[in-house]
Amino acid sequence: MSSPTAADRPSIIVTGCSSGIGAYCARALKAEGWRVFATVRREEDLASLAADGIEALLMDYTKPDSIAALTEEVLARTGGRLDALFNNGA
Repeated sequence: MSSPTAADRPSIIVTGCSSGIGAYCARALKAEGWRVFATVRREEDLASLAADGIEALLMDYTKPDSIAALTEEVLARTGGRLDALFNNGA
């Protein structure tokens, strides 16, 4: 039996994934079959999430342009589909 493609999996944005609960939940959701878009504020926090197969992206609540860019990027990658938002950041 083949693994589901990215398009077949439910998608979620998890904010605040540099460490702690956000990072843990992003990894747990990925393990449960979700397509996880994890946000961090610092570029140096992207690599550890990406190493675990998580689509890590930059986003900072204090910068409205970064919120808009995140939204556009996720919707472009998913063909306009987003199933859930876990607002852990801030």
